[in-house]
Amino acid sequence: MGNWITLLTSILLLALPAHAEDCSSLETVGWLAGDWTTGGEGRQVLESWDAVSADTFEGLGAVRASRDDEVHVTETLRLAAMSGSVYYIAKVPENDSPVPFRLTSCSGGSATFENPAHDFPKRISYRYSEHDGPGPPERMTVSVSGDGDQGFTLEFERVTEPGRN
Repeated sequence: MGNWITLLTSILLLALPAHAEDCSSLETVGWLAGDWTTGGEGRQVLESWDAVSADTFEGLGAVRASRDDEVHVTETLRLAAMSGSVYYIAKVPENDSPVPFRLTSCSGGSATFENPAHDFPKRISYRYSEHDGPGPPERMTVSVSGDGDQGFTLEFERVTEPGRN
């Protein structure tokens, strides 16, 4: 009986990695490509991602204020697969150098990037969900968090499909 339990346990443990998500390539976040928007409080927040290569996505975060209807770029973003990991690299006006966040967990519809040494944020999580009805819109939730309850969440809708204008 003991041998059967050992054999069954071994088979189950060997099968686990086959079902684990590979977080070392950009394939797991391919759904991110395209243009996304959310609004509120007199502004529209935009996030746009383009797949430049199999190992690089270029991104842009911007805000359109309703008072002047101008788009103000708030950050340039990059996703880069290198050295067996995926990195989210943010360049914001508040920092002299880009800030890297490593992809620490992923699944078919979510990705969490972390940099515990950074002041704020320490975690950036993306979660994708399709619309329940026929056709668009698709939705993306972005949660930005730090220590304790420091942070915010944005709910985006897809504006354009990847490769379309």
